[in-house]
Amino acid sequence: MPENKKMGTGKKIGLGCGGMFILAIVLGAFAGRGESGKQGTPTAQAQSPSAPGAAQLGQTEGTYATVKASDLYSLYKQNEIDADNHVKGKIVNIKGVIDSISKDAFGNLYLSIRSGGLLGLRAEFEDNHKGELATLKAGQPVTIRGRVDGFMMDSVQVKDCQILK
Repeated sequence: MPENKKMGTGKKIGLGCGGMFILAIVLGAFAGRGESGKQGTPTAQAQSPSAPGAAQLGQTEGTYATVKASDLYSLYKQNEIDADNHVKGKIVNIKGVIDSISKDAFGNLYLSIRSGGLLGLRAEFEDNHKGELATLKAGQPVTIRGRVDGFMMDSVQVKDCQILK
């Protein structure tokens, strides 16, 4: 029988505890809020039926969970399915450092925010944010708000973004 290399118990516990800590931070803002705690107008995207999971956001008075781009990336790298179950479709504030400001082959505007992955976190913006994006520089700290759309090609995808600072 071939010898299987296994991760030591200490490393398994460390990764599991770290993942749970990150998850607790992301979900902390959503815990303990029922239907009566929701606000219907934080952003136009939250009201849109095209925003999956928008009805379960749990925002109150415009308050959103804030997470570092690197923590969100780590959450997805540890278990994409579990991360989707907890954060996909939710609107969150994301802090990080801009890696690049660009547009894709279809003309979609986006920021790449350093996250620990090869491609960074991809934050997509509507065309009406073009002027605001033009004032940003790579290496600049940024906080955005957007709807987490999942994980693709080693990058967290965030849609319907806006710059907070």
